[in-house]
Amino acid sequence: MAVIKTANTTGKYHNLNSYSDVINYITQPSKTTHGYIGSVKLDPYNPAGDMEAVAKKFHKESGVHVRHFVLSFDPYELYVPGIANLIGQEIISYLGGMFQAIYAVHEDKSHLHIHIVSNAVSHVDGHKYRGTREVFHRFEDFVRRTVRKYGVRELHYVSSRAKHCFDD
Repeated sequence: MAVIKTANTTGKYHNLNSYSDVINYITQPSKTTHGYIGSVKLDPYNPAGDMEAVAKKFHKESGVHVRHFVLSFDPYELYVPGIANLIGQEIISYLGGMFQAIYAVHEDKSHLHIHIVSNAVSHVDGHKYRGTREVFHRFEDFVRRTVRKYGVRELHYVSSRAKHCFDD
């Protein structure tokens, strides 16, 4: 069973350094053994700077800066990092229609997991991602369809406040 959770704790993602802090965390070489990292609508050498530039362009420099999702897999259901990489690519392609995004496949635990970070400000029209239930459910449905293509039968949402066996 795969689990998706939002990792947007209060305060941490409001900080002006959140672009670089979160992106630096998810792209740590010690966590991404095979280097499976990808981005959309971003300079891969300066993803945090690109996200920050979009926020400045649209005068949206306050509030939540990034959205962070973690998709964790049961080790018996998905254990091939290259397949997790393909899933990550599809997810950021979906997000990239409106938001800059970056992902990294983490291999530092007994289970694979993908960190997905998107800018909270749309690169298209400058609106902020509000995370309504409707928007999140569309995203969750897309992720569910995507993981099924790769043999993952179930996907469950876990609140960021809930403790779960698949911690990042």
